[in-house]
Amino acid sequence: MSLDQAAAIVRAWSLVHGFTMLLLDGRLADILRRLPEGADVATLPDAMLRTSVLRPPPS
Repeated sequence: MSLDQAAAIVRAWSLVHGFTMLLLDGRLADILRRLPEGADVATLPDAMLRTSVLRPPPS
């Protein structure tokens, strides 16, 4: 497994875990109401997964 694959798995798990916690806390509905016009539930996770992850400089 490469570092990129491991990072992708961690990002996906974090996204699912984060949404689950927001849903259980009752805050997800408030966040979804505040999305910019034209955005929906499907575009939010997609945008979050597309964000780049900063990597440390090579040693």
